[in-house]
Amino acid sequence: MTHIDHFIPWSRYSADLGHNFVLAHCRCNLSKGDKLAASEHLNGWVERNRQQRTFLAEEFDRRKIIHNLDASEKVASWSYSQAAGAGALAWLRGDLLVHVEPAWLEILST
Repeated sequence: MTHIDHFIPWSRYSADLGHNFVLAHCRCNLSKGDKLAASEHLNGWVERNRQQRTFLAEEFDRRKIIHNLDASEKVASWSYSQAAGAGALAWLRGDLLVHVEPAWLEILST
C-alpha cells in the first residue's frame, strides 16, 4: 500500500505545499513518522522537484494544489539547519536513524 507523505513533516511545517508531497511505502512512512529524511532521500526529493519543475507545476495548477518550490526548499533548509544544530536524527530506512549530515547544506544550496 502507498501513502502520501509530507517530506518535511507536518509537525515541522504545517502547510500543504505540493512539492512537499511524496509517495511512500506505508511501512516506511509509518517508521519515518515526524523525522526528517536522511541526506540520500533529501537529494532524491530535490532532484525530483527540480528536474520535474515544469511538469509538477502544471499538474499542481491543474489540480488546484498550492505549490511554491522556492518556499518548499527554504522550509527544508530551515528544518535541516535546526535539526543539524540540535544534533537530531534523520530517518534512513526501517528503524535505522542517522545524524543529520552536513551534506544537506550542499544538496539544498545548489
